[in-house]
Amino acid sequence: MILILLTVAALLSVYMVGFISVNSAYPQSQRNYIPSGETFETQEVEVTLIDAELINQKEIIKDKDIMTVLDVTADQLREEDLYLTVVEAEFKNQGNQTARLDLTAFHLETSGASFQFFYPLMVHYNDTGMVFELEPGGETTLQLPVPIFKVSFSQDKWRRITEQKYFIVYSLYPEKNMAGIKFR
Repeated sequence: MILILLTVAALLSVYMVGFISVNSAYPQSQRNYIPSGETFETQEVEVTLIDAELINQKEIIKDKDIMTVLDVTADQLREEDLYLTVVEAEFKNQGNQTARLDLTAFHLETSGASFQFFYPLMVHYNDTGMVFELEPGGETTLQLPVPIFKVSFSQDKWRRITEQKYFIVYSLYPEKNMAGIKFR
C-alpha cells in the first residue's frame, strides 16, 4: 500500500513539474482585437474586412449552387440547422516581393466555437483555394465562406446565434490576433 502511494506521489510530482515548466515556457497568448473595418497586416499582406453577411438556412436553400457545394439537400437539413457566414476581405501586397498568403491559418471564431473556411465554398465564391499569391502592389477581394452548424452550439447559444460577436482569427501564438466582424 505504501509502495502504491509513493508511486502515485512520484507520478503526480513529475506531472506537476512538467505542467509548470511547459506553462512557464509557453504562457497564455495575449489577445489583440482589431475593430471591424480596420486594416491589419499578416503574412506580409494588408487585410481589411469590408463586409460580412450571416445567411440563414431559408436563403441558403434557395441557392441551388451552394446546396450542391455543401453536398446536402433541403430534406437533410432540419429547420434552422445551418447558417453561412460570408466575409468580404480585401488583400493588398504593399511590399516589393510576391507575397504568399495561406488562409488555412485563418478561422472564424465566436463564443465557444471556431470554424475553418470551407474550401469547396472558397472555390465556388472565388475560383481560388486556401493559398494564393499577390504580386508586389497587387490586391484582390475575396469572399471568405464559413458554414455554421447547430451541432456546434448549446441550445441557448444557438437561439442567440445572430447576436454573438464574431471574429476572424489570423494568428494564435504568441499573440492571438482577432479582427472583428460586423454583419449587415
